[in-house]
Amino acid sequence: MPGIDEKVSALKLGKGVAITMIEASGRGTIVSQKVRKLMLEAAHENNIPHQIDIIDGGMTDGAVIYTNREGILTGILSIPTRYIHAPASVFNIKDVNSAVDLAVKTIEKAAEKL
Repeated sequence: MPGIDEKVSALKLGKGVAITMIEASGRGTIVSQKVRKLMLEAAHENNIPHQIDIIDGGMTDGAVIYTNREGILTGILSIPTRYIHAPASVFNIKDVNSAVDLAVKTIEKAAEKL
């Protein structure tokens, strides 16, 4: 967003998938340490570009899953995008690829631990 301060969002297009730790200032999903560790280890072990995101304002659909019943372990991967609520948005395909790679590697890593 033009004029946005890096303190509000330090995400950059082309620097990798965004791994969200907290959303809506803690009113939404707070990703558990177990899931965080799983995603970060998968990213580091496979050299997958990633960025850490803490969302101050809105929430993802992950918040609904996270608060369902007794709580469901939830991780949030996002594609850094400009003008997300406009008729047309801008993103970098490398970030999409890193999101797919990280989702696959995280699932594989989780399956190994079962």
